[in-house]
Amino acid sequence: MLVAVLSVDIHGLSIQNLFAQHIWDTVGLQRLACYTGLFLAAAVPILLIVPWSFARVAIGFVALGTVISVGPFPLMAVALFLVSSCTLRMKVLNAGEAESWESHLLGTLTGVGLYVLLMTLLAYWPVNYPIIWGSILVAPILLDWRSVRRRARCWGTLLLSTELRPWSQRCAGALGFRNDDALARGSRSR
Repeated sequence: MLVAVLSVDIHGLSIQNLFAQHIWDTVGLQRLACYTGLFLAAAVPILLIVPWSFARVAIGFVALGTVISVGPFPLMAVALFLVSSCTLRMKVLNAGEAESWESHLLGTLTGVGLYVLLMTLLAYWPVNYPIIWGSILVAPILLDWRSVRRRARCWGTLLLSTELRPWSQRCAGALGFRNDDALARGSRSR
């Protein structure tokens, strides 16, 4: 089965020009260089001067850039979707496990999968209106609002306690790699 899937993939990649997209034209490469330079210009001073606040500042810059570029409503829609996904998994499939950042991340990913399944099943029915999908997203939050507040405090505590002290952690943070030591330290401080 794996060989069949791989052969279909290889055949498709060989006859289609999937990697010849227009984002890598001259304009796309210039934008990549510009955004990389902006990120490094912002990240390096923060990592050198106040490394303990890098995660908060990076999330703040991403949120601010999103609000400036597309407005606040898309940012709120993504936040609602992610919170609802985590809440859906924690409410529906919670097996009595201890809550940690790993379970919240797994819960969010599982909830996203459940919503994708629901969207796939309802794609051909006349239910694709913002008010219906908004109601579907808000329903798990309303059913488990106490846990949502507790998880939000947990996420805030984890974000505030994430530190990048050694140079190896600072470099990994600047490159966008996950930092298990800092996250583990944050989950132990709760």
